[in-house]
Amino acid sequence: MRLNTTGAALTALAAIAAAGLAWAPGCEDNDLGQVTDDGGTDGDSDTDGDADSDTDGDTDSDTDGDTDADSDSGTGCAEVASEAENKLLPVDIIIAVDNSGSMTYEAGAVQNNMNAFSQQIIGADIDVHIVMISSTYPGDEEGICVAAPLGSPPCPDGSNLPSYLHVAQSVNSTDALQVIHQTHDQWKDMLREDSYRHFLVVSDDNSDDSAADFVGWMANVDPPITDFRFHAIVSSIGLLQAIATNFCTVLGVPVTAAAGTVYIQLVNQTGGVFGDLCLQNFQPVFDELALTVSDVTIACEWAIPDPPDDQEFIKDQVNVDFIDAAEVSHPIGYVESADDCADVEHGWYYDDPDYPTTIHVCPQTCAWIQGQEGARIVIKFGCETIPANPE
Repeated sequence: MRLNTTGAALTALAAIAAAGLAWAPGCEDNDLGQVTDDGGTDGDSDTDGDADSDTDGDTDSDTDGDTDADSDSGTGCAEVASEAENKLLPVDIIIAVDNSGSMTYEAGAVQNNMNAFSQQIIGADIDVHIVMISSTYPGDEEGICVAAPLGSPPCPDGSNLPSYLHVAQSVNSTDALQVIHQTHDQWKDMLREDSYRHFLVVSDDNSDDSAADFVGWMANVDPPITDFRFHAIVSSIGLLQAIATNFCTVLGVPVTAAAGTVYIQLVNQTGGVFGDLCLQNFQPVFDELALTVSDVTIACEWAIPDPPDDQEFIKDQVNVDFIDAAEVSHPIGYVESADDCADVEHGWYYDDPDYPTTIHVCPQTCAWIQGQEGARIVIKFGCETIPANPE
């Protein structure tokens, strides 16, 4: 509409000039052909000294005070935006299954639930890696061989990289935590740098090693694993209590050797899922595990999208906005590197300031974004990059 109005005004001016007519001081012919008087000499109905009909002193017909027509006050640039693709953080899961002689049923239940469990996670568009630490079946009655599509029989290997690795290592009644630590070199390459880490132990016994031992071991591997959730399918009661109460038994035979108190402690410390082995009902536990594992947030980095309308990418003409669930835009300023994040309230930076391919946000900005529903990021091209506000 503004372009049409401006075009009409220019056409009228050209016609008047061609006819050799002069404007009367303080008068103009508006869009309706009526003469108006503003007391000025600029030929329009305002007193700002330009030839348009607004009062902002520029030559376009908006009111933002600059010389473009984009209603963007003062930027003087034509800005276009592309929404960055949000991605969920990957998930890495390490599972250790007790292979002692009393675990035949439990090992089979884990084996039978693994594909449904993994497909629930994959169905949530999450990139998952699963490590199984267990002896293998056939060869060991209490061992595991996971079927396709997660696994890749025939066993004893059964691995299906990159999504599934079977570490063929027997786990005894009370050493699951120690075996996880001792086999770290065999499964460490399955972990991604930015992944959520989960551990799961299935056992009818307790651990010889303490919860503090395990936390300390993981903190000292290379690279350290300090942020994880621990889950357990273990017994809630011990052997004597099972016999006395006839709970945690199948046909009168106890299915517990000891209460899994160390594993339950790790579950409570890390906010994990506890499944009571005494109930001998594994599917609901794996369903809850799948929901818990799938409860991840968006990553705090984004590939730089192609600029729209064939606009050229200029690294000093990029800005980032966070759009909240109410569709309110929150501009995020630029910092040179992650080291500068501590000096600003919120900020973003390039992976490589000279040859950027991705945009990262500062840790405090990441926590702010991930703490809100419906988070999305818009990357704008064409205007000079705005620096972050000091803290």
